[in-house]
Amino acid sequence: MALAINPKQNKNSHGVVNCGDISNSICRRLIDEHKNQNNKLVTGRVQQGDKYIENKNIRDVTAWIIHEDNEWVDEIIINTTYTALQYLDYDVVGLLERPQLLRYTAPSKGYQWHIDLGQNESSNRKISISINLNDNYDGGALAFFSDKLYKLKMPRGQSVAFPAFLSHKVMPITKGERWSLVAWISGGVFR
Repeated sequence: MALAINPKQNKNSHGVVNCGDISNSICRRLIDEHKNQNNKLVTGRVQQGDKYIENKNIRDVTAWIIHEDNEWVDEIIINTTYTALQYLDYDVVGLLERPQLLRYTAPSKGYQWHIDLGQNESSNRKISISINLNDNYDGGALAFFSDKLYKLKMPRGQSVAFPAFLSHKVMPITKGERWSLVAWISGGVFR
């Protein structure tokens, strides 16, 4: 005799979801956002306890935080989210953190294994989104680990979404520059 109430069963994915492609012209326009002085230039930081610190051995990237006046960027992220939610059946409220434009310049160590779910402001992240903006670089595959290691060398314009708790990394970039747009869709904390 069972003494527990069976919880709702999820039949959907908890993996990486292909969310489609954006055009080459939109990719170029997004890359050009690094010239927009309203977008804040920051170094790649990692969370250590309740602080964010720079550590190029873990995250070797330059980042621009996309200013809230760039609503067209938010629309891209929200459209990507609608596709992701067809597979990742999570309760979300929206884009509470600003998207980031990332540039990895060779030789770059990339971004070591991590999850996007953390403490404080990152504790509400449910879905991570990554859009590859160019393909003229070597290395830089987006790698995931669930039941085994998966490596995605994404073509220019491809967008993917995945649970914020999924372990992933950006492999080292050995030639050129790798540009991407990343964002996190938030909701109530996982419990």
